[in-house]
Amino acid sequence: LDVSSATGDTASASILRKELASVDVCFHLCAYGMSGSAMLDEGGCDRINVGGVRNVCEALRSDVRFVYCSTYNTVFGGQEIRDGREEDLAYFPEE
Repeated sequence: LDVSSATGDTASASILRKELASVDVCFHLCAYGMSGSAMLDEGGCDRINVGGVRNVCEALRSDVRFVYCSTYNTVFGGQEIRDGREEDLAYFPEE
């Protein structure tokens, strides 16, 4: 199994295009602001957790499989999941 990883800033479109140019599968494991003082950095949370995902998706070729590993509170709102699947749950907070 040929596996590689990359570390960088998801805000950089040029880095993303370079690193993702030859991948078959992309596992997105980036998150910011889930604990500590970073939780108060609303702009950083949005730039990385929303804008970064958007940038990764835009940098991927259409034939690449994309596995997005969401942060716990994005979907589940800190509640335990019982007898359910992510597809069955509303995004948090519900509007």
